[in-house]
Amino acid sequence: MTKDVKCTECGDRMISTREDRPYSKLPGVLLLGVEVLRCPKCGESEVVIPKPNQLGDLLARHLIEKRDRLVGPEIRFLRTHLGLPGAELARRMGVSPETISRWENGKDTMGPVADRLLRLLVAGDMPREALAKIGDDPRPLSLAVRASRAGWKEAA
Repeated sequence: MTKDVKCTECGDRMISTREDRPYSKLPGVLLLGVEVLRCPKCGESEVVIPKPNQLGDLLARHLIEKRDRLVGPEIRFLRTHLGLPGAELARRMGVSPETISRWENGKDTMGPVADRLLRLLVAGDMPREALAKIGDDPRPLSLAVRASRAGWKEAA
């Protein structure tokens, strides 16, 4: 647990608790038992994410293996997981930067070919069988994960 953290808003000492919290970067992902720092004076709160790179890898793997097509926040997550600005992902996928923006903002649905291409960019070696199982409907990932001493794991 984090000790003696001061609130960035008022400078008071923050109190640590364990809570289940939705992951702000991916709707539908629940972080189980994460540390939350809360200021008793002003109410400011902060979620502590241990091993964020490992969490990103776990979520990316689940996204590229999910059966439903990707939705906007998942596309944005995978792009940032790759470390690419929208214009560079657009160049690599052969589309316009505006197309990437429309996909990420949910104004347009990514087609099945582009969906598979993005997954391949992230995975590199994703089994071909998984690509054949991707459905026609875009639906967000639904997943609960828990941090342990060994790292992040999907909850049973």
